[in-house]
This record gives sequence, C-alpha cells and structure tokens, in this order.
Amino acid sequence: MIFLSLILITQVPTVVETLYYDDGTVHSAWAWYNKGCGWGYYFDAGNECDIIGVGFYPYPVWTTLPPFGARVTDWEVDHPGSTYTQVEIHYLPGSWIWHLFSPPIHDQDGRFGVFWIQLQNYPQTSGICEDSAQENTFPDWWVKEDTIYGHGFPRNDFLIRAVVDLTPDINEDPVETMPNRPFSTITSGVFQIQFDPSVKKPRAAIYDLTGRQIARFEPDQDHIITIDLSNRPKGVYLLKIEAGGAKVVQKIINYTPP
Repeated sequence: MIFLSLILITQVPTVVETLYYDDGTVHSAWAWYNKGCGWGYYFDAGNECDIIGVGFYPYPVWTTLPPFGARVTDWEVDHPGSTYTQVEIHYLPGSWIWHLFSPPIHDQDGRFGVFWIQLQNYPQTSGICEDSAQENTFPDWWVKEDTIYGHGFPRNDFLIRAVVDLTPDINEDPVETMPNRPFSTITSGVFQIQFDPSVKKPRAAIYDLTGRQIARFEPDQDHIITIDLSNRPKGVYLLKIEAGGAKVVQKIINYTPP
C-alpha cells in the first residue's frame, strides 16, 4: 500500500494520507453480472484516524452512466466488519471521482475497508478501472449479495483510494512558528498569503486529493505568495506551506461564484 503523507503543524500533529495500491494507470475495467456485488480493499492507516474521503475511477468507455455505491466498513480481526456508511455516487466518466464525508468517519484503530458496489445488473452498470499489474493479493476483497464477503480476486489493482486524517503515534519536537496574515480557505481562483519578513524561504504547493502535486509557488520581493487556481476545476485541494523547519497543510475549496 502506498502512503502519501503531509504533516499539519497544529497543537496535535496530524497526517493527511492518501492510501492506495494502484499505479494510477487505466488498463481495463470490470463489473459483476448482478447488483449488490463489488470489489474493495483492506486499508491500514497505522493508527486511529478519521476517514475524510474515498476515490474511485469509473471506466470511461462504457456508454451507460448509472450510479455506483461507495461503502466503508469497520474491520474485524481478519475480515470486513460492520458498515460505517454506503453512499450512492453519480459521476461523469474519465476522471477520479471523490466523495468527502461530512462529518468524517472516525475509526479507532485505523483498519477499515473501502468497496465499490454495483447497484444494477450488467450491462446497465458502471465499471471500476484497474491498472495493469497486481503486486499483492493480501488486501483484496470482494462482496456479493450485499453482505457476503470473500478474500482475494485474480485481478489487477483496482483504482480505489482512501484519504485519512490521523494522529501519529510518535513524539515530535515543537517547530518554529510561521507568522502570516490570515487568508480565506474558500477561493474563486486567486488569493495571496503575506509572510512576516523574518520567515525564511516560504514556499507553497497545491495537491489534489490523490496526493499528486499540481502546482508550486514562490514568494515575490514583498514576501507575498500568490496562489492561482483559476485554471483548475472547482473542488477541494490541499495547500501545503513550508518555511524553514515548519510545515502546515489545510484544505482549500475552489469554487465558481454564482
């Protein structure tokens, strides 16, 4: 499993991680013949966490676009446990589809399952994409008739991901402060962050919810970093600011004004 980690410097250190097994490429896609079936993964965040979102990549070629189900379960010792939630997701094909939970789902040990659930019979159904190679079958699980789970499947890695916030089980020394003027976390495209001149080498980066960096920004001579999301789709992004030995990460909502 791959971890993409960002440290949030708050009173209690927090890590934002995207958990996944796929390599991000679309090789093919699969669906079941019957509704109530699906595929999913066991994820282990390593510690108590909040599950803030899940991501899926539906197959972009099929002409039908019915919704699919996104299920998150607790985890027993060696199998999926009770269902935390299942939501119905409508989508447009050809990109990652993310669903954010409000409030986040709290998991006490960081071990949980995420499943793509088929809501219709084939062929009037969506398909879930896979990459071209399966590295490890240990986290692979299937479900049929809505409630029957089984381990393993002879497939490649499905494009199914989870985003979590967690408090790491480590001790960290306090870091230097990073004084800057407050700024809004909701933007219509462009905003600025002004830093105190004493802050050393501030820089910023924007990530999408898969953990992929999409832009970096440096300050001008007036210690101002201008963040420009005007050419990006509306949605939720992660903003990471670094200066000296300090880092801070927070969510940014990019929207189109009415």
